[in-house]
Amino acid sequence: EVGALAGFARIAGRADPVNRLAARTLLLDHRLAGVAPAQAQVQAADRQVAAAAAAVQATQAAITALQARQRDVQQQLAVLDRWEADIARDPLTRPSLEQTAAELSAEVAKLEDTHLAARFELEDAVALLASLTARRDEVTAKLNAVVAQLPEAQAQQAAAQQALAAADAEIATHLQDGP
Repeated sequence: EVGALAGFARIAGRADPVNRLAARTLLLDHRLAGVAPAQAQVQAADRQVAAAAAAVQATQAAITALQARQRDVQQQLAVLDRWEADIARDPLTRPSLEQTAAELSAEVAKLEDTHLAARFELEDAVALLASLTARRDEVTAKLNAVVAQLPEAQAQQAAAQQALAAADAEIATHLQDGP
């Protein structure tokens, strides 16, 4: 005989000739077959959304770093503009001009190094941005496909839940009716 909980444990056992509960457990399994794929699709969509959010955050961090670098360069340019204004305003003697020229040369060397490093960073950032944009477009397309499947998956899940409720009611009825 099949025990009272055979439908819940999904164990068929031997068929009860009166209630045939073992045969009915197969119907319950068949009705619930759509729940797992729908849940897997929802989980995959959640993972894709998380990956897209991480890509956007990385892009924003790269942009923030470049903006800070741009501010530093603008400050250095302001110093150079100040020196130029000082030279134009006040005629200097040869030793003071030589000292200013040496300072300017040192600053130009630093700026050239900074500019070169910034240019390489910009190239890397542009490549990263292009890569992230392509990845975002790819993830967005996949996410849109998953979102398009969600109503059907939700409908399948609702149908499976209704089938489960009906099967529960049927099992409860059979248990109340007894052998």
